[in-house]
Amino acid sequence: MILSLLFLLLSVRTFLSHQCSQTTFHDVYVSIYTQNSVNYQNLSGCISSRTLKYQTFTRIEVSNQVISSLNKDAVSNIPNRFNLVFNNNSISKIKKKAFFNLPGLRILRLNYNHINWIKSNAFDSLPSLLFIHLEQNHLEMLLQNTFANLPNLTHISLDNNKLEVFKQDWFYNTPVLKCFYKRHAITSIPKASFITLPSLYAIYLKRNKILFINNNAFLGLENLIKLHLGKNRLVSIEFDFKTVPNLSFLGIQRNLLNYVSDDCLNGMQHSLTLIWIHLNPWQCACLEKLLQWGMNHNITISWQCKNTDLSCIVTENADLCVETVNKTFIAEKQKHFTVLECVQKHKVEFEDRSGVVFGFV
Repeated sequence: MILSLLFLLLSVRTFLSHQCSQTTFHDVYVSIYTQNSVNYQNLSGCISSRTLKYQTFTRIEVSNQVISSLNKDAVSNIPNRFNLVFNNNSISKIKKKAFFNLPGLRILRLNYNHINWIKSNAFDSLPSLLFIHLEQNHLEMLLQNTFANLPNLTHISLDNNKLEVFKQDWFYNTPVLKCFYKRHAITSIPKASFITLPSLYAIYLKRNKILFINNNAFLGLENLIKLHLGKNRLVSIEFDFKTVPNLSFLGIQRNLLNYVSDDCLNGMQHSLTLIWIHLNPWQCACLEKLLQWGMNHNITISWQCKNTDLSCIVTENADLCVETVNKTFIAEKQKHFTVLECVQKHKVEFEDRSGVVFGFV
């Protein structure tokens, strides 16, 4: 009798452990992928081994549905090694432990939603998670420890959100993060922005609004190999390259750069093998200086697009590469380079307020 009662209590406890603490899904359409086929299931409540009809799979996908939030235990108690996709579902919130007891989860995609709030530790303790994709959402801020206790996380993408700053306290105990992607709204890179992520080897900050980079912005990134800063609003790249001693690729195309100093070139030349500089309003003398520097140090410089010569600004002192302080003037001229789009050559003449005539050649 006692044994029967204990067995009953254990069964009830096991049953309750598989229940959703809060309902997330209401008659959603779930695609369950195996190596050779895809199966479909309508499901309510939560996604777990108990609620899924199919126990062997490599990917679970819920896309193009209407889901307001991912509540606690939304996806839970699945031992399989699998990927999880929640794309284009209008999700606005991710609550704590929305993903729970998923020891084999490897890739998590949450793209094209309306996510504007993620609870701290929402992705806590997913030991096999490699990639998190949060592209095309509405994030304006992230809480401390949003990405915590992810021992194998290597890639995270926050492309096309509204985050204007990067904060290292978003991460805790993510010791092997290698690639960080963020496009759209970042305006500056402060001192030691990534110092708690020394394993980073690639940072993609293209298509932001970056105006300023602190001299020690990349302090502690001795493993950094690739740095993408293209299509921002930079007028200078005078940060300390000694902080990234193994940097081999630098992308600074489509900014507002027109001048480069000798100190900057001396800092870059030690490990750099490739640099993209096209579609910046370079002074012609500075462009020539860069190309000669590249030849001298065996550094490949991408300054042409589609076999078309890059235009440059001819100044009054055409043979001198001198620092230009009139940033407004340079920003105005950048519009002409944007028009080029690396397709054709243009020749435009315009006059500075000082009366000096410039030209694109």
